[in-house]
Amino acid sequence: MMRKLHLLTTLLFSMLMSSMVYATTCPNALPITGFVTTPTAITCGATAGAGGTPFGTVNDLTSATVVSTGCASINYLGGLEALYTFTPATTGAVSIGLSGTVTYTGITVYGGCPSTTGTTCLGGIANSGTAKSLTVNMTAGTQYYIMFDTWPTPASPCGALYTIQPASPPGCATNSAPAAAATGQSTTPTLTWTAPTTGSAPTSYDIYLGTSAPGVLIGNSTTTTFAVPASAGLALASSYTWYVVPKNTVGPATGCSTTNATTFTP
Repeated sequence: MMRKLHLLTTLLFSMLMSSMVYATTCPNALPITGFVTTPTAITCGATAGAGGTPFGTVNDLTSATVVSTGCASINYLGGLEALYTFTPATTGAVSIGLSGTVTYTGITVYGGCPSTTGTTCLGGIANSGTAKSLTVNMTAGTQYYIMFDTWPTPASPCGALYTIQPASPPGCATNSAPAAAATGQSTTPTLTWTAPTTGSAPTSYDIYLGTSAPGVLIGNSTTTTFAVPASAGLALASSYTWYVVPKNTVGPATGCSTTNATTFTP
């Protein structure tokens, strides 16, 4: 009798363990009940594998099972992902950020379960950096799925920190080159700057240049460099002032023409 009871207990325990998941499938996605403004550790893992494979060693959502692949590199669907649901109380732009020390991570946001046919991907970002953010528009009362994943290596995004908060316009960028008061520059210089460290992440930058601020808009860049074209008409021995205005879906940065303008001379 005791032997049968032991076998039954073992069987029930095995069935329970085989059904457990670590927030990596849609029915078991972890709900986020409000904005997360303080960087919070990601909870992730995976289902147990066949034959008693330990938890955290099976990739549940992959490029083969996620139908809405198109918004970020499918190479970043190979790790042991973390899956959350989020239902905003208000309509508007939402910024989702990752920080910490984990490299090669990705963020994707879906309008439904990522593995359900017909689900729409609202946005994604994936790169080798440790810090990144994604801004998407969300509707109040609608449930969204937010997935953090890796290349891999590393095997999972565990160890990274996430935030989910209302998006805002980005802050101003910091000009790198040409440096202030630089002389002997090309009449078609390549302008470089560093991304803002305040506000939500920019999606692009408007570039302004002229003989004095505020100058005129000469182009837009989605990176932190811009090659000034010959059509801009820069002349030797003349001084020019340049600056960039980061912007995103919420709006542009403000005050950059006075706080971040740099003057140089070809």
